[in-house]
Amino acid sequence: MAQDDDSWPVRYDSVAVDAAAGEVTSRSRWADYPVLAKLSRLGVQANTGVLSGAAIQLVLAAVASGLVVVIVWGYRMWWQRRPRRADRAAAFGRAPARGTWRQLPPAAAGPRCPGRRRDRLGAAAAGDHTARLPAVDAAVGLVQRARR
Repeated sequence: MAQDDDSWPVRYDSVAVDAAAGEVTSRSRWADYPVLAKLSRLGVQANTGVLSGAAIQLVLAAVASGLVVVIVWGYRMWWQRRPRRADRAAAFGRAPARGTWRQLPPAAAGPRCPGRRRDRLGAAAAGDHTARLPAVDAAVGLVQRARR
């Protein structure tokens, strides 16, 4: 017999009952689970929206749909700017030249808030990639100059 209550507070207690004697032979209480096992189970349920109900599931579905739209939109923009034959012009013009970011004013190139920590905002991965772009661009430029 098990009690699976997905609402908050979570209750996942179970017992094993001997059918012949009608006695409880063992218990597994949610309070006795290891912390990492609890976090794993709760993390999966929070991520799928089971803990918060239908409202959060609708929000998660909207976020997932938006992500799909952005991905398809990105591929569409690439398709419109892809290399083509010389007699067919691209609808939106050419992609920006390498090194264009250097012409931006500092406020537009990388706005920073004093004392801001990227990891608090959950944007560590995006921030790291954004910080690496100018370095990769500079390295490509050095390699191209060395080959000339």
